[in-house]
Amino acid sequence: MDLENIPTIQKEELLKLLDSEDVVLLNVLASNSYEMLHIKNSLSAPYDKLENGEFDSIDKNKKLVIYCASYNCGASRKAAALMMGRGFEVLAYEGGIKEWVESGYPTEGRMTPKEYLSSL
Repeated sequence: MDLENIPTIQKEELLKLLDSEDVVLLNVLASNSYEMLHIKNSLSAPYDKLENGEFDSIDKNKKLVIYCASYNCGASRKAAALMMGRGFEVLAYEGGIKEWVESGYPTEGRMTPKEYLSSL
């Protein structure tokens, strides 16, 4: 899969889908990053676990939205390509947790959004 042709989603669209039963939101950063702060309702799905097939049991009728740290992080595209190759409908949210936090959108984790931003 060509990483340039991965369908993407913008933060405003994602915000509207946040509580949708038809969407599974996957954070592909390391578990410790996920625990610090992540988008509300997202699952921790580190890339190596996706690669090992640990998330292949997700209902293929659901749309996957995959995100990582920011526009500078290529993990969301790489993971999206992997999951598309396994038959999932996938969107990459490339703004990642950084853009999400800067926008003041809902998060969960051990850090406050302010603490997270000051740690960057």
